[in-house]
Amino acid sequence: MSACDGCQRLFEGPLTTVNAKGWKPSICNVSVEASRDCSRSRCEFSVEGECCVEFNFCDACVKDRKRLDRSFKYFAQMNL
Repeated sequence: MSACDGCQRLFEGPLTTVNAKGWKPSICNVSVEASRDCSRSRCEFSVEGECCVEFNFCDACVKDRKRLDRSFKYFAQMNL
């Protein structure tokens, strides 16, 4: 069972993982592939300065731009 970070419901199947670079490609000049191991400590989307934050979304939430925006913007606010 996995929880969707967009709607907080539990799902048995796999969820779609989206990292900050995949959510908004313009946030940096690192490729999506490299963003998983990026170590830009000053980035508002880095997790403890070691990697790009990522969230898991169900099929409905991954298509809902507002839910994706809310998840990443909330993280950035908490990461200040």
